Amino acid sequence: MAHCNCCPNGGLDYAVGRATSAAVQKRLAVDVLTPSQDYSSEGLLALASLQRPAGLRFAIISGEGGREFLLQSLRERGAAAEKIAVYRRENISVSAARITALLGEADAVFISSPQSLEHLYRITPASAMPVLLALQLVVSSSRVVKRALEMGFSCPPLCPARMQDDAILATLSAWVRQTKPGI
Repeated sequence: MAHCNCCPNGGLDYAVGRATSAAVQKRLAVDVLTPSQDYSSEGLLALASLQRPAGLRFAIISGEGGREFLLQSLRERGAAAEKIAVYRRENISVSAARITALLGEADAVFISSPQSLEHLYRITPASAMPVLLALQLVVSSSRVVKRALEMGFSCPPLCPARMQDDAILATLSAWVRQTKPGI
């Protein structure tokens, strides 16, 4: 989420995704600008109101250690921008036996970030690595596609047209129809 303190009414709010946008609108009773399809920093930066933000001030609310792309891009476009980390992502530990069992039962895996993919890769035991690398991935962005291919996944990852539940389900449904007729 980003807040621009540039208007007499207190500013504009931006959110990368629809869920964040809805939560901000409900909690703060303000309008929130959100990309219509590309729910990413790149999609946010494509909005008309962010093409020439020179002289505007932004607070970017995010997690610790997240991408710096939005922050850097706004600064490059002449805006004053600061990042405020309000949460921390922490990896969980899962036993090798549990990971092996889950991967053995899965036909596909949804991955929402390069960091999630890298963590799954790190906690997968060597004996289950061939199973992981053969799974169909459904991913959130071209960045995750690129990372998966670099890591050696054998199936080209699928990336829905937009990051919404219906689009993710449609992508998975199309894949099932194509690869598992009769299910």
